[in-house]
Amino acid sequence: MDSKLLQAVRDTTLDIFQTMVSMDPQSDEPIPGDKSPLNGGISGIVGIAGKIKGTISVHFDKNLAIRVASNILEEEINEINDDVEDAVGEIANMVAGGAKTKLFKSDISFDISIPTVVTGEDYTMESKMDGEAALLPFTVGKEKFFVEVNLQG
Repeated sequence: MDSKLLQAVRDTTLDIFQTMVSMDPQSDEPIPGDKSPLNGGISGIVGIAGKIKGTISVHFDKNLAIRVASNILEEEINEINDDVEDAVGEIANMVAGGAKTKLFKSDISFDISIPTVVTGEDYTMESKMDGEAALLPFTVGKEKFFVEVNLQG
């Protein structure tokens, strides 16, 4: 996996959380592979296509997703609802779009799709693309979320 892509995704995620979400996550080392340790919650997925093809996804457990949406909207939210789903989709969109902008003048250019959001109590996501994948783990307090990059081979 290209380190420039992972760095752009990491930096964009940190920027979004500090400016839009009013949270200061800590990033950990990338984990090779595409199997998020979260089992359920909510995920936002954005397709990428161009010189590289694949997906950029964000994965949250339910409680952190609610906190994130509450901070973005500046209102108290107590359960997964349309606002939380929209917030997670928008974060996925901003992460992919921000990475695209950071890499615009490099050899890694791509376009992005509109986000898709998946939510549920007991689901796992696993890419069937034949290529490279990495999970970028982030910690907010005692909670973790993941940004996943999957590239088609």
